[in-house]
Amino acid sequence: MELNPSKARTSETAREILLEFFMRLPDPEERADENDEQEDVAPGRITESVLKERLLQALRSRHLPSQRLVIKSGARMLFLQPEKIEWVEAEKDYVRLHVGKETHLVRETMNSFEKKLESRHFVRVHRSTIVNLDFVKEMKPLPSGEYDIVMRDGTPLRLSRGYRSRIIELLRDSF
Repeated sequence: MELNPSKARTSETAREILLEFFMRLPDPEERADENDEQEDVAPGRITESVLKERLLQALRSRHLPSQRLVIKSGARMLFLQPEKIEWVEAEKDYVRLHVGKETHLVRETMNSFEKKLESRHFVRVHRSTIVNLDFVKEMKPLPSGEYDIVMRDGTPLRLSRGYRSRIIELLRDSF
């Protein structure tokens, strides 16, 4: 299909162009058993349902946050998956990331690093601590209204009263 510059471009024209373009794309995941189901489709073409699925996947992938963090730790550039970060602690204008048995010191403030983390897994529990809820083993209430948080590896952390409402709100849905 050719575009005529003098012709008004409508949503129907755009749809036709997209359909024609995607219908000509080869299916990289096409398997022999799928060929049996699509015998009436010409070779090198895909069905409209496959096209819709591809477009939906493309749209969804554009709105996902980055799957990994790029941080500079010392002289190295590290590519970390956020879900592997167990907890983060502040050290002046730096943050120390605890990833398994390793720690990484990164020149960044706690506030700016907190914004990079996915809020449904990570929660700030103290002015100097952010935890990944997937690595919290237990929480013990204290008479002062604070909580002792015990991580899976046994590390004790403190949930201060000022941040208690945030974690309670996140945990409310899981009861």
